[in-house]
Amino acid sequence: MMSEVKFKVRTDSLGNIFANIDDLIPSELNKKIYGNENAEDSKVNEIAEDMKDRMARGLPANSNPVPVYPSGKLKGGHTRKSAGIKAGAKELQINILTSKEELEIQNNSYAEVLALLTDNVFKRDKDHETILNEYNELEMAYVQTNNQQPTKEDKKVWIDLVQSGTPHKISITMMDHLKIIKSRDPSLFKQIKNGKMTPKAAYNSVKNQRAKLKPREDRGILEVFDNEANVEMFKHLFNSGVEKFKKDNVLTYPNGETVNWVTDEYCGVESNYISNSFSQILQGSVTAMFRKQYPDWDARTPRSEIGAPDTQFHAFNMPGFDPLRLESKCFDLMSKTPTVYFGLGGAMINPHEFMMVGREGLDRFCIFVTTLSNEEERDIKGGNTGSTMTIETWFDNHFNKKDWKCLHGEIRKDQNGKMNMICEKLKGGE
Repeated sequence: MMSEVKFKVRTDSLGNIFANIDDLIPSELNKKIYGNENAEDSKVNEIAEDMKDRMARGLPANSNPVPVYPSGKLKGGHTRKSAGIKAGAKELQINILTSKEELEIQNNSYAEVLALLTDNVFKRDKDHETILNEYNELEMAYVQTNNQQPTKEDKKVWIDLVQSGTPHKISITMMDHLKIIKSRDPSLFKQIKNGKMTPKAAYNSVKNQRAKLKPREDRGILEVFDNEANVEMFKHLFNSGVEKFKKDNVLTYPNGETVNWVTDEYCGVESNYISNSFSQILQGSVTAMFRKQYPDWDARTPRSEIGAPDTQFHAFNMPGFDPLRLESKCFDLMSKTPTVYFGLGGAMINPHEFMMVGREGLDRFCIFVTTLSNEEERDIKGGNTGSTMTIETWFDNHFNKKDWKCLHGEIRKDQNGKMNMICEKLKGGE
């Protein structure tokens, strides 16, 4: 059998087999399901410390041999290899599997997945996304190998296999729900893992939403506002709209006298109406600036598509991907907790840009353009009737990043580390 082994090994006096750690080949399937083992993984750190202690006492780095096929490919033990590299081990104790076992998984993806999961069934701290990855790979490999859909009995067998390696209670129905979460808002898995949301709550928040489009990386929106001429034209357009709005909203008495039902001291409207109206003016101003300065981008503001981007650049449309877009939001900085409101799908966003206007009254503004996402940090919190983001959340998540530009007014951090957003009057456009 040793003649079939494709890598160098050594055997000690007790018959234990060792191999150079660099000769052990990781499984791409393992990486696909469980991700990269890295130095920040708590389990890798724990095992590495144990290996260091064993080596300091003159013992092999690992007492539990790593299963290896004759080709050098790992069946399991990927965490032990990562820990061994971190611990500085030159070799690991291994268990060489038979050529027959390796032959069984060659050109049989289903057998390979079953073999890998059997070895990893007691992998600790599997979260719901990892559980879904295991189940999905079983399902896809089954279809590929057998050219047919699995039966309910097949699925029950997979549930039992996956369940035996995790304390999380799972079922076929839960797997279907996790698939929907994965397709519509994968960021929710982080919320589930951190205990901030149950799988059921995560599913309920996305079950009525459409599948999430692929994120667009080549956006280039922020760079547009490095050009001062673009900024000045946009501000002029926005201010002209605001001034017209303030002047034109009048009611007329029978005797011909008028009262402005927006600016009057006693006939004024609710603050939300002002912010919503300014948001409409804002999206029109953004679109008008792009149509003048970048006609080839084909910027458009939708008139009847509910939930469509405020400004979409149709020249860059790609099937299956997010549209190139710039959303427009206005919020009242004088409210107790300045908050931006989104639709039901707001918590599902891929990274894209927003033009944000904080207002104090009717004529003082702080304007900035920023990238929002729910990836590393969660900007937007979903709810049953819509989604929201407090401006304090934006400040905490983005102030120290390079994903925003202040176009008017000032945004700074005070001596206590709190947000200080300064509004100023706009000039021109009256």
